Amino acid sequence: MSQFENFKKDILLFYEEELAKGTLPEPLMMPTPAGLRDYALALSASEMTPDDHRVFKTFFDLEKKYDSLSEAIDRSDRDRLIPVQRFLMRTTISPREGVVKLAAILVDYPNRPFRIDAEARKITSPTEPHAEPIVGEPSVGIPKNKKIYLLIFAGAVVVLGIALALNLANPPKSCMVWAGERYEKVDCTVKLASGNPIIPLNEDKLAHFQKIMRTDTLTRWSAGKIWYAQINRKVEFYTEAGTHPVKTDRGLRLATEYMIHKYAGRNSTKPNKGE
Repeated sequence: MSQFENFKKDILLFYEEELAKGTLPEPLMMPTPAGLRDYALALSASEMTPDDHRVFKTFFDLEKKYDSLSEAIDRSDRDRLIPVQRFLMRTTISPREGVVKLAAILVDYPNRPFRIDAEARKITSPTEPHAEPIVGEPSVGIPKNKKIYLLIFAGAVVVLGIALALNLANPPKSCMVWAGERYEKVDCTVKLASGNPIIPLNEDKLAHFQKIMRTDTLTRWSAGKIWYAQINRKVEFYTEAGTHPVKTDRGLRLATEYMIHKYAGRNSTKPNKGE
């Protein structure tokens, strides 16, 4: 068995031991893609080792598109965490290396990061001889008929110009705004009477982040799968993690069985006013 296979095996054994003890954070007790992403976001705000930070950065922002790691995690598709969930639940055979390394951080496996020991590094690949540059040979690959290439280039410029003009006439809806129950796509320059903040488009939130209007349908089985916030002495429940869609300085919390029993469900002990 390879060293990495042993590393994977040890992570799962450690995770299952901690799971049996009941010492794991709530998102790891019954891992879901959204819960794992929410937990990863929380970890990114804490002090991380350079190795852990590098694993997070590679997993969530390999193309380096975002200014901060927390922004990359918050705007990532929750489906990105499905392989991590499957690895922890032993429903996958060959997880990627990045998936395994991220799982090791989430469960706080002590013997990380994965390193190949000196014995495994003894196998070396043959070195190719250095190729000297050939001087004096004529360059090859120059097209014989330049007119054809000029016509192709001119055509491409025309098509690009038309596409740009259409884009300016009909700007894409690359932002979104909270519409009361869910997010809706809007033009980033539009001004709305609601005053709700206009934020960059997040396709995952657009599709999955919703306010739960029928709180009487929530049960004890909803605990650990939905989130809540208390705004103006009223508790609101949501389908996904993140920040409150209007009070953006307020983060959503994972709903416990106690919160659902008290503020939602048919037998709630303290139903929200006005519902």
